[in-house]
Amino acid sequence: MSPPFVVTQGPPGLARPGEPAGRRRFVPATLVGFRVKETLGEEVAGRVIAAVSGAIYIELDRGPLLWLAAPGGVPHGRALLAPLPPDPDLAGAPVSAVAGEVLVGDLIRIGVPGAPVWRPPGWAERMVTSPEQLMATLGAVARRQLDGGTPARPVLPALPQDAGAAAGFWTAQLAARASLPEWIVHDALRPVFGGAGFLERLDELAEAGLGLGPGLTPSGDDFIGGLLFSLHVAGTCDASLVAVARACGERVSQLAPARTTPVSAALLVDYSRGEGPEPLHRLACNVLGGNVIECDRACDDLAAIGAATGRATLAGFVAGLVMALGRRPIARHGH
Repeated sequence: MSPPFVVTQGPPGLARPGEPAGRRRFVPATLVGFRVKETLGEEVAGRVIAAVSGAIYIELDRGPLLWLAAPGGVPHGRALLAPLPPDPDLAGAPVSAVAGEVLVGDLIRIGVPGAPVWRPPGWAERMVTSPEQLMATLGAVARRQLDGGTPARPVLPALPQDAGAAAGFWTAQLAARASLPEWIVHDALRPVFGGAGFLERLDELAEAGLGLGPGLTPSGDDFIGGLLFSLHVAGTCDASLVAVARACGERVSQLAPARTTPVSAALLVDYSRGEGPEPLHRLACNVLGGNVIECDRACDDLAAIGAATGRATLAGFVAGLVMALGRRPIARHGH
């Protein structure tokens, strides 16, 4: 069983809750993403670009975008979890980081020293499986997800035993629930042979799908992000796919800034490097390890992210594995 996340303990905290700092309220961080930790190693400045229910998004003048969320939020390399209520009035507020603290406007002061650091598990180095084993696991997970017997998982008779077909059917269901058009799934699930084919297919999907849908992370972007991430997982079975993943990531990184939001563009860069939210890493670990039950749990946790983000990301992840390793055409399915 893979751990839900990996933490490393930092040095003892230097600040105390309740310590006065002008008008700013002190809150200690409860978990720090590794990219946030790297960024806070030097003085940085930026501003709040969005404050929504559950998160405050910050764009730094130099360095990566990051966000603040309440404890219990989904761990991510860019996330800083701390007990603070998101406040829409914070949009546009200046942000600075110095001496291990993050200052948001003149209202919030977040203490980072002492908080555990989240890092993705090193699944690519320690787990090896064959394409056939991976697809068999994916097919088993797909059939369980589709025939789970709960209202969210309709009971479907005569589910296909072919792993690629089952995964394709599941992908179509996920995409429909994420309000993605049927064509994006149909185009993605056509099998690809060789790196040039991947680049050509991704170009088609990116041109049509980037920025598709509302919100800070449109569903089309989430789908493409999950697909990019899946190439790193597939690369443990077929080493040639690692170079393909890099080339695909570079292409999407070129297109994204003009096509989508700054938040989504930053996350697409992460996906192209094999970095995503904690449940996606946990899913990757267990797909490679052949643990169907733990895959089930990771899928549920991933699908629960946002109104449609998690389901679209999961659909892209499954579609990417079918594209890379399924090797057989997938029939078009209705909804």
